[in-house]
Amino acid sequence: MYLWTAIDVDEPLEKLREKVAWAAQKAGIPNTALTLPLHISLKISFPLDDSLFTAAVSRISEYYQTLSPFYVEVQEIGQNGTIVWIKMKENKELDKIHKDLMDIFLKEYGVQPHVYDLAFCYHSTLWMGADEAKAKEVYADLQQEELPERLTAKKFVIGCSESGRAGEFRVIREFPASN
Repeated sequence: MYLWTAIDVDEPLEKLREKVAWAAQKAGIPNTALTLPLHISLKISFPLDDSLFTAAVSRISEYYQTLSPFYVEVQEIGQNGTIVWIKMKENKELDKIHKDLMDIFLKEYGVQPHVYDLAFCYHSTLWMGADEAKAKEVYADLQQEELPERLTAKKFVIGCSESGRAGEFRVIREFPASN
């Protein structure tokens, strides 16, 4: 089973989500990024032995119950190859959560950091596909969209996928940040 975890930012980006769906439809390409809520990933998804899955979800759940809401500053809408995303500015809270999750999974479950975990870029994927030309088209439709200056990290999610393929992940637990 593949495990994934993030900050849910779907609600404050609802209008942008609608524009993203329109841009993807205009480009004629399904958008697997919209099968999940818009989110800021906190660790690259990874395979985990099924026998460890329930314990790992419980462990993340325990960790998330210790977190308080915090702000994440929004940088810009950008394109990176076949991905269109909102880049977020790094901050100490994001860095701490990312490090804590990597430590938990390494020490308690033997999960080695993914190469992308070692140079993590906080973002919210708006569109992803296999065609860079289509990504440029979607980016052109979205690059001037108004973004909030910051988002509040107040809802954390855990998801999974049997295959690990984009579009096949689903949210299995949600946690409000403690106040």
